[in-house]
Amino acid sequence: MSNSDLLAVLNLAIKKEEEAYAFYTDLVSMVQAKDAQETLKFLAKEEAKHKEFLVAYRDNQQAATGLRLDAAVDYGVA
Repeated sequence: MSNSDLLAVLNLAIKKEEEAYAFYTDLVSMVQAKDAQETLKFLAKEEAKHKEFLVAYRDNQQAATGLRLDAAVDYGVA
């Protein structure tokens, strides 16, 4: 996979995380049960963390031991 392909995949993944965050936060106001609201808030926070990780990965801000764009591995699953 080329770097440009990987960047496109990462950008799509970041967009999907943003959409998931918006989905969960929108649902919070639609449900009455406090437990459900707390669960939805938790899920939204998880999506925000996923986005943060993906943005850092895309922008090469990971620590030396983290994933790197130039070290992508093709596992041949797609």
